[in-house]
Amino acid sequence: NMTVAVLAAEPRAFFSLDAHLKLPVSAGRIRSLSVARALSSWQVQWSLHGEDLYLSAAGATRAVCSDTLFVLEAEGEAGLRPDGIALKELYLDEENVLAEEVTPRYPARFSLSSAFPNPFNGEVRFELSVPAPEGGRPSRLGVEVFDLLGRRVAVILKGALPPGVHRLSWSGTDGAGRALPSGLYFVRARYGKQIQMRKVLLVR
Repeated sequence: NMTVAVLAAEPRAFFSLDAHLKLPVSAGRIRSLSVARALSSWQVQWSLHGEDLYLSAAGATRAVCSDTLFVLEAEGEAGLRPDGIALKELYLDEENVLAEEVTPRYPARFSLSSAFPNPFNGEVRFELSVPAPEGGRPSRLGVEVFDLLGRRVAVILKGALPPGVHRLSWSGTDGAGRALPSGLYFVRARYGKQIQMRKVLLVR
């Protein structure tokens, strides 16, 4: 077996990826092709036409990769030699390049996205946008869940997060990990004096 990884030369942020690899004639059967964790939620398609491997990936949200973009594993008597792979094309539909000399783009304001899916059964997800702290000191940050009676039933996050967009999830359980009953719940995010609230419907 042989593993070949395609790496990004520097940290990049992008919405889609297209790649064309030229494989040697001696290549064995391709066993798997996996993408970076940052691309795990993306739609990924790949096809092999003779010696030409084409890969296409795209997502609804921007991905940031600082090293591995995807990994190719092959098997067979000959296998793949690292120097036998030719990367013919690699196209990244970029929003910005996150190199050291470029200032990263942080959210302009604090916000909690709509819940998805909603209603939910197993897990509900959110995106939390955290701006750069004013004066260099981060504000207190917390994300909690309340029932219709105003009782706090779960704490999703308490503490600090670096500036940026962060993905959060809640599995419909209380602080002890017990499943909560079906019903309407309120997810409240607090950042300093700012508060964002979202309603979610849990259906068992």
